[in-house]
Amino acid sequence: VQTCALPIFIIFTGITLSLTSCTNYEPRVHTINDASKQTDFVLNKKRNQGYVDGISLKITGKINGKAKLVILNYGKAIRNYSLTGDIKKEVFTDWYSDNAKFLYQPEPGTQGEIEIEYVFSSG
Repeated sequence: VQTCALPIFIIFTGITLSLTSCTNYEPRVHTINDASKQTDFVLNKKRNQGYVDGISLKITGKINGKAKLVILNYGKAIRNYSLTGDIKKEVFTDWYSDNAKFLYQPEPGTQGEIEIEYVFSSG
């Protein structure tokens, strides 16, 4: 009975390690301090991260108006998120690039601050 326990333990440990190593990256943060101004910015994967297959975003903050957060790919909008009031959005999208360009577009009179926590995933 004991001779079987060791190989099973090793196999189980290997599976556990392979599952946890896929996306074990600490989130990074980009802050839009002045939500009244249109801005574009680029988020990058971590150095030495390897192949990217997705991006997770946690968008939080508070604005007193309306805004859009757009993900661009070669200048073309591919994802568009509407933002207003107390913002609490968590989204994931497939992504196959080492960086992602964003465009933040507020309506006139919008004020506040927005924080974007992000992780490029590798699978």
